[in-house]
Amino acid sequence: MNFILKTLLILILFFSSFYRAQKSIPGIEIKYKYGFLIAHRPIMSHLPKDHTQAFEVNIVYQTMGNKKWHSAYSYPTYGFSFLTTSVGNNKILGQYFGSYAFLQFPFLRWKKNNFNGKIGCGLGYNPKVYDKITNPKNNAISTHFNALINFGLYYNKYFKKSSLQFGIDMSHFSNGSVKLPNLGLNLPYISISYSKYFDELKQNELSKTKTKLQQPWTYFVTLITSFKDYYPVGQKRSQIFALQFVTQKCFRLGLGYEAGVDLLYKPTVKKYKPVIEKSDESIVQTGFYQGYVITLEKLQMVIGMGIYLKDEYFPENRLYHRIGLRYTIKQKFLLNLTLKSHWAKADYLEYGLGYVF
Repeated sequence: MNFILKTLLILILFFSSFYRAQKSIPGIEIKYKYGFLIAHRPIMSHLPKDHTQAFEVNIVYQTMGNKKWHSAYSYPTYGFSFLTTSVGNNKILGQYFGSYAFLQFPFLRWKKNNFNGKIGCGLGYNPKVYDKITNPKNNAISTHFNALINFGLYYNKYFKKSSLQFGIDMSHFSNGSVKLPNLGLNLPYISISYSKYFDELKQNELSKTKTKLQQPWTYFVTLITSFKDYYPVGQKRSQIFALQFVTQKCFRLGLGYEAGVDLLYKPTVKKYKPVIEKSDESIVQTGFYQGYVITLEKLQMVIGMGIYLKDEYFPENRLYHRIGLRYTIKQKFLLNLTLKSHWAKADYLEYGLGYVF
């Protein structure tokens, strides 16, 4: 429950500050999605039984240019989504519910249509979790509340006060391995939606001029902490500590690049091949990381990949991945909420406090 409260509070802080003072046209979107559950591990092959169906009701806002990043990102939409979805096996996995905040960026825009991409994050809830007595076959999810991440690619057709959208979505549910089992759920969909706005969209009046959001190279260090469960199920969780040293550059249009070094201390590594004796020093991992950054004033979205440079035991894949949010406070401090994973398998949620030099 601790990780749920931390995640929820940080998400509220991130998005409440972001949504303030945005001049935009509000609307309501109804979406239907049809897909399937990916068995991304062989031990999950028993879970997919049926196709998945999802319904979303979204509160959407069309930006109109009162912020520099509006024109820099071709006037994106943003909002909140409320969803319910089947996940391919109602008997074992149940029905899922969730809510997430999202941003939708056009990458090709014309007067009455566009192609765009979407990224969102929030929390999901499911009533059926792993239980060694009543539900032992659910080896994917063991907590009722889980992080929810959503991606999408769409074609959007605009009318005077409405829009019609077709696309593909990907939803991911995971608790960040704070409790096992946690293989997570990955759900691809095809989707169709209809949006009704409360004012005329006037897409042809949106300027094609791109605002430049460049910044010099910046440097920051972030202290990360988290908790991670380990097998066999039911043992005491292990606390994780990490340090990130990162340099970052925001180029034209606010899109940025970052690279850095990760120092990781995970006591769970000692549980890997327990016949091998391991010291605290020997389990320290070092990694080199590169990422892609989208800057929206004080809020940043980051996605990237790293490789372990020092890892004596390699309990996981040599490559690791990171996706999440950062928020800058008073120009010198930042809050970090990211998910570290090895491809489709979550490693842990990274809660962090950073200092910008």
